[in-house]
Amino acid sequence: MNFSLPIIAGNFGYMKKYVEENGVGVCVPPDDPVALANAIKDLLLQPEKITQMGLNGVKAVDEKYNWQLMSRSYINIINGLINRV
Repeated sequence: MNFSLPIIAGNFGYMKKYVEENGVGVCVPPDDPVALANAIKDLLLQPEKITQMGLNGVKAVDEKYNWQLMSRSYINIINGLINRV
């Protein structure tokens, strides 16, 4: 995502939620090669959509999904567990 490229992911679980909430790509059924091909084709026909999804990906990494922010969350979780003991 930090390369300004959209993601094409399987439409299940956390990946689907992540892709949709951040507007960073398209989700397709993981066992449907035709849907995958159509998703690629659709994106290639919409360069402005590729650009926007790429920008959304960079923003998501900068604001939500980077090691500095994630490490703070992990430290808070660990401290909470330690304090419960």
